[in-house]
Amino acid sequence: MNERDKIISVTETHPKQYSKMVRSDPDLWEWVQKNSTSTDPHIPTQIFSALSGTSGKCPNGNNYKYGGLSVGWMGCGRANVCSCTKEAVAKKVSLKKASRTQEDIDSENKKREETNLNKYGVSNVGKTEKARNNHKEFYDDEVKVKKAIRKYEETMLSKYGVTNPSLSEEIVQRKIETNLERYGVKNPMQNNEVAKKSGDNKGGKYTEQFYLKSGRKFIKMVENKYGTIPQLTPEEYSGVAERPLIDFLCPVCGSVETKRYDVSSPPTCKVCYPTEPSYESQEEVEVRNFIQTIYDGNLKIRDKSLINPFELDMVLIDKKIAIEYCGLYWHSENSSGGKKNWNYHQKKYLLAAEKGYRLITIFSDEWKNKKDIVKAKLNAIINDNTIRVGARKCQVKEISRKDASLFHNKYHIQGSPTQLKTNIGLFYKNNLVAVGSFSIRNGEVNLVRFSSSLSITGGCSRIVKYYFTNYPCEFIVSFADLRWSNGDMYFLMGFTEISRVPPMQSYVGNHYYVRYSKQAFPRKKINPDNLPITEWDRMKELGYDRIWDCGKIKFRLDSPFRKV
Repeated sequence: MNERDKIISVTETHPKQYSKMVRSDPDLWEWVQKNSTSTDPHIPTQIFSALSGTSGKCPNGNNYKYGGLSVGWMGCGRANVCSCTKEAVAKKVSLKKASRTQEDIDSENKKREETNLNKYGVSNVGKTEKARNNHKEFYDDEVKVKKAIRKYEETMLSKYGVTNPSLSEEIVQRKIETNLERYGVKNPMQNNEVAKKSGDNKGGKYTEQFYLKSGRKFIKMVENKYGTIPQLTPEEYSGVAERPLIDFLCPVCGSVETKRYDVSSPPTCKVCYPTEPSYESQEEVEVRNFIQTIYDGNLKIRDKSLINPFELDMVLIDKKIAIEYCGLYWHSENSSGGKKNWNYHQKKYLLAAEKGYRLITIFSDEWKNKKDIVKAKLNAIINDNTIRVGARKCQVKEISRKDASLFHNKYHIQGSPTQLKTNIGLFYKNNLVAVGSFSIRNGEVNLVRFSSSLSITGGCSRIVKYYFTNYPCEFIVSFADLRWSNGDMYFLMGFTEISRVPPMQSYVGNHYYVRYSKQAFPRKKINPDNLPITEWDRMKELGYDRIWDCGKIKFRLDSPFRKV
């Protein structure tokens, strides 16, 4: 009999003392330790792990609870902690529901109604005065409605890649299959019996007088609340549940918009009020909360007066700084219906500049993936109170491409570029605190990236001088990204602005999580057969959207050793 069989025999003959007996037997305990993969020090757990050949961890890495030899592994935590438990509970509930008879359902409903009547005096809690008031208060607040819709759409995007289940091909197909199985047609209303039943129900519930009265109320409500006039008579009104197309006339400018009435997208005149939607993501709230920890001046939220008709998310009046937080989905070209085109962000930047304001444009993937860098940049821009170190106190040394790439990825908002021909670092107290990387593009020496972990007075200037001294060239060029910089550092170093570069696009996948550089999609890669199609059309075929920046400034600095 081998050790495993001996342990099994002990558990059967001494079910209460088996763990002590196994632990006191050197051979059996050695076998347990050798075969157990559980990290739990509990001896019975170790023994069961060795006997079953399992680790006691769920697929998500959480420890199962041990329920004894007769039970084995149990759950791995609450449903809100581990998805395994959540799935198990959901499966158990589904099986329970599927096994219920109509008699069971009727009994449960009756019991629920009796409980509600005893507690609240109504058969359904939704009929209570508090519930009605909460419902009315929620739907009267357009901002809350839009926030809820946006949260729903973001959840749908992250889980299924679409903003609405009706846009999912899989769900649409499942609906069709279910309808074919139940009614023999793709749409229930194509079934004569269903259509007749639906008509009979509505005919009995909604009379002509009902629609006439409701039509007068609807027209008056739209005029008072949204300032437009529905182009229909009370007699023509048939409700909005079926979402009919209605013409809405603006009495001010005369424009007419044909749309379905929807409280989440009210029929206000888009010509007279071309404002952005008044909702904000959780990330935008986080950015604003952070701003309020480093700035205690006059902060205006969702300002529509500075660059009317456009809106600015945050305006720091005392600092003459404005901040835009741009979710990749809402600010990409396709998903915005073409509104956020190539010059949308640049236009807002220029309008703010005309008013004397510096506009910082943050893309959502920067906040989500490089939050510490974003916070450091905002703090430096708004307060300029970071610890400063003089460049003269630093040692200049060339560093490897690997070290430079790691440093740029850690401290620069754009990460590390691929071309890093020459890399020069500044060391303060033997610690790398700044890196300047150079490459040669189109015959020009380009300062492609400058990153620093501290605020170093004259740091970039010292790196540039080192390059001129050790790598003789006539001039160096570099670029300032207008989303984050207005080029002050370059002007202080003596660079000259030589041109303005138009906005450049980045591509985003259908989940809108992160941006990809245009250079990541060369024509040979996305169109190997050289088909007669534009890059943008091809990228759309591949499932990508695009988002535009604010443009760049190109600077040039002539070498101090240049012969005139």
